[in-house]
Amino acid sequence: MDIKHSSARNEVKLPGMLPIVEIGDTKYFKDSRLREYRNVDDFMDVITFDELEFWERAFDMLEKTAENTGQKLCACEDPKTGLFGLYFEKENKKNPDD
Repeated sequence: MDIKHSSARNEVKLPGMLPIVEIGDTKYFKDSRLREYRNVDDFMDVITFDELEFWERAFDMLEKTAENTGQKLCACEDPKTGLFGLYFEKENKKNPDD
């Protein structure tokens, strides 16, 4: 998961203002005291540091499994529901002798 820290050049930083980071295409306030990220536009959207660390470890494990088994880790999103899923796909390696 890519986390990008926003540039302070275009933003006015007030005393005590939480830093803003991007996770995917969404901007979150990073609250180190509460150990959570809160969506800048929707405060009900919260990701805890523990949740993010868990999913990063799980994704790393899936990537290693794919690498060790010669498979490719793929992602898909259902356009109707917005649900996201991961799956393994066999890689088609072309035989150089053919």
